[in-house]
Amino acid sequence: MPSLREIRDMLLFAHSDNLISEEECFLLYDLNNLELPYWSYEQFDLDLSNDNECKAEFRFYKRDIYLPAEVLQIPDQIQCYNRLVVDGIEALCIFLKQFAYRCRYSDIQQRFARPVPQLCMISTQVMDFIYQTHNHRLQSFNQPLLSQASLQNYADVIHATGAPLPNCWGFMDGTVRPVSRPGKNQRVLYNGHKRPLCVYGDPAYLLNIHLQGPFKGVRITPIQNEYNTAMSRVRASVEWVFGDITNYFAFMDFKKNLKIRLSAVGKMYIVCGLLTNARTCLYQSVT
Repeated sequence: MPSLREIRDMLLFAHSDNLISEEECFLLYDLNNLELPYWSYEQFDLDLSNDNECKAEFRFYKRDIYLPAEVLQIPDQIQCYNRLVVDGIEALCIFLKQFAYRCRYSDIQQRFARPVPQLCMISTQVMDFIYQTHNHRLQSFNQPLLSQASLQNYADVIHATGAPLPNCWGFMDGTVRPVSRPGKNQRVLYNGHKRPLCVYGDPAYLLNIHLQGPFKGVRITPIQNEYNTAMSRVRASVEWVFGDITNYFAFMDFKKNLKIRLSAVGKMYIVCGLLTNARTCLYQSVT
């Protein structure tokens, strides 16, 4: 299918070769040149929105948006690569609005009174900032919240919930996230699980003293089976988190928009995971 620019070029060539009249050229050119009058909308002002609007559009209540902005260290002003400067809260809201639904940038023009290129740059800048500043929190065990005292506290809570192991402080799991089929290097993304193309896979973990798993085999004892059932029951909450990410940030569940080499799909998922965790800290988990 030809691009919009190619269609416009063909119209101009057709006019220059006297295949269409000047009136026909202008008419067809205007039909393929959508006018999106962003300048006719009101400038974005968070104070003019109510709590319900903010919760639906940005996944946070209005009074709470400032807190994750502070915790995530969003600056008062964000500067894009073309030197466009935008208010930090507005920039965060643009990112949240874009990822809360399966929408295009043109769909949120009316909300922020900005052209599509600006919305794209601002959203990308916010994503890059959050990732560069906080991605280590999901990719390293060297964290203050994983101190010896904290690990013991986690283990006590999990054991009190019904886990047979008294020293289990957490659970490991992974998920397969489908993406749009790329034109090249499909084999790199293919993992054979239900035949989707994916970015994240669930590896086969090897057991050791620090990593335990269920008893395997068809001839396990009743006690071992009871152990597996109890541990499976308490670890199910980890799987719920994967659902929370795509429920609150539905853009990540629309694989046609998740195009490798055109979008930073892995970075998007990590940032949405961090924001989902921020929601859980504010509102607790409902799953």
